[in-house]
This record gives sequence, structure tokens and C-alpha cells, in this order.
Amino acid sequence: MMVDGYNSSKKTDDICEAVCGQQGPRGALSMSRVQCILKGIDLRTLILFLLVIPTCCFGIYLHGQQITYFLRPLWEKPPKPFIEITHYYNENVTMETLCKLHGWGIRDSPRRVFDAILFNNEADMLLIRWNELYPYVTQFVLLESNSTFTGISKPFFFGIHRNKFKFVELRLTYGRIRGD
Repeated sequence: MMVDGYNSSKKTDDICEAVCGQQGPRGALSMSRVQCILKGIDLRTLILFLLVIPTCCFGIYLHGQQITYFLRPLWEKPPKPFIEITHYYNENVTMETLCKLHGWGIRDSPRRVFDAILFNNEADMLLIRWNELYPYVTQFVLLESNSTFTGISKPFFFGIHRNKFKFVELRLTYGRIRGD
């Protein structure tokens, strides 16, 4: 605002004057700014801010997983199709020939297979498992703790029943963890 040719940087209440239109003595507004702003908000806007928007936010919070699952096709692509490999097999053909038909070669060394388990107290089931897997497994790995997952103290059961597993001793890696 220009007063006598000079710029005045004094704040004015022109914002509220346009809404309320009431001026008090000496040109000052008779209402406070908050009253003026509240007077300018209509009932529909008030209902929107106090009822509709919080209700929508709460609904999205409760049902967000279903909403995102419903909208999922918008961003997810279908998986790539499988590449089919023709399988050649005949009982009278050597493994080297079968590998060459697939475009592979014979490995220089056989694969190493490990059987690793967490052990609690199921010695009989472990005996059955290791008897079945013995011809195929390179190394057996067993880890045992002196407490259960819930923190209850227990003895090392594998140490008590170790004589049942003499046939695996050369391939066994046994570890104890204190869970106190």
C-alpha cells in the first residue's frame, strides 16, 4: 500500500475485511482473525473436515490390505513363461551322452549334500532320518541347545543317545549352544 508516495510494510487485516466486511472504530476490525476465519467456513466444509475425512482415513486403516489387494492388478505383471527344456532319457544311454544332449557337461567332482538340523529330543526320528539319507548326504550337521525355544532348561539329549549314531560319526559335525 502506498502512503504519501512511500511503501508501508505495516500488516493489514485485508483478508478478514473481505470475509467479514465489518470494521470497528478508526478502521480496525471488530472481530478477531479466528472468529473471522470460522465465520467464512461454510457448514459443508466443516462436515467434510470433521466427519468425512477422518472416517475415510479410519476405513483405509481397517481395510487397507483388502484395498491394496483389489488394486494389485494395476502394478503387478504376470510371471514370465517357463522355458521348456526337452528331456532325453533312455536306460541304455550313458550319463555323459544324456548331459551332452541337454547341452551340459559332466561335473569334475560330485555335488556335496549337507543335512543340517536343530535338535531337541527326537532321537528316534533322527535315527530314521539319518538311516534313510545316509547314502546321499556328504555331511550331517546337528546343532543342540540346553534350553528349548521357550527358554525351558533341558539336557543335551544327543549326547545321551550318541551311541545310536555311531554309523554317522565320520560325517557328523555336532555343535552345542548354551541357551541359558
